[in-house]
Amino acid sequence: MNLITGVTLGIALVGAVLGVINTVHSLNRDRIILRVIPQWMIMPNALLLGVEIVNLSYIAVGIEETGFSLSKRKRGERIPFMNPVVLDGGAFQRVLQPRSSMTVFVPQQIPISEEFKNVKCAYVRTSCGLIFRGSSRALKQAVHEAKMKNRGSNA
Repeated sequence: MNLITGVTLGIALVGAVLGVINTVHSLNRDRIILRVIPQWMIMPNALLLGVEIVNLSYIAVGIEETGFSLSKRKRGERIPFMNPVVLDGGAFQRVLQPRSSMTVFVPQQIPISEEFKNVKCAYVRTSCGLIFRGSSRALKQAVHEAKMKNRGSNA
C-alpha cells in the first residue's frame, strides 16, 4: 500500500464515520425528550411538592396533563392534578418551547390522600399522547411520610 492509497483510505473512513454520526444526530433531533423532576418547593408559609418539566428536545412539545403514577400493583392508575398551579403564573396546558422548562405545584390535598402512599413516580402526558415519568428523593420522602401518617392513623 503506497502513501496515496493510505491517505485515501483514511479520508474515506473519516467520511463514513462522520456520515453515521450525522445520521444518528438527525434522527435524535426529531425525538421528544422530557425530563420530569419531582421536587420540594418552598413557598411563603408552606412547603409544597412540585414537578419540574424540562423540554430537552429541539422541537416544541404540548403539555396536556401531569400527576402521579401509582405502583405496579395498581398499574396504569394515575392521580392527575386537577387545577395545577404553574410557578410562572401562566396557563398549565401550553406548548413548552425547546430547551425550556416549567414547574407545577401539587394541590395540597394530594400528598395527604390515602392513595398517595402508592405513588411510584410523577408523570407528564403530551398532546401527542406520549407519557414521560420521573422520580426523585423528594417524591420518595413525601411518599414515605404519607405511609408513616397513614400507619400512625391506623394504629
